[in-house]
Amino acid sequence: MIPKRNIIIPGEISSELKGLVEQRNESQGVLLYSAYPADGELICPVFNFYKTGEGTPGHVSADERKLQAINSFLRQNSGVYSPIIWHSHSRGTVETFGDYFARNFSQEDLRVINKRTSEDPLYLAMLSTPIAHLVSGKGDVSLTFINDFEGFQERNAEINRQLGRFE
Repeated sequence: MIPKRNIIIPGEISSELKGLVEQRNESQGVLLYSAYPADGELICPVFNFYKTGEGTPGHVSADERKLQAINSFLRQNSGVYSPIIWHSHSRGTVETFGDYFARNFSQEDLRVINKRTSEDPLYLAMLSTPIAHLVSGKGDVSLTFINDFEGFQERNAEINRQLGRFE
């Protein structure tokens, strides 16, 4: 059984995601977190956001070089950091395709999430829109937004340094 996971997103990353959803084009990336057991659940502070691609309203694809960098980082840091696969339904997407996409994953998003969670029960996906943040995965998963937490700045800088070596 998968314990409840509480994803903690600091203000600096929240602001970055908010800026991306206000743009015309969709973006995608990876949120990197560590999991700590506490009172029967996992507290999962996010230490970094790594943007992997940009597209158009309604479509986004990853830069292959960025994907290779994040995959190399995750292999090197296996057991330390886990990914949340993130993408936006940008303001341009909502204006072009309608309000449904401001509150919901698309059918294609859900198809991919279902496939990935069947392969990896710990898989997490997150969607940010101009009005909402949604997270999807097996079990009980919640999002908490806070200003900052101890160690965020140092770990964020270290992750950026390591990712820079892979680019």
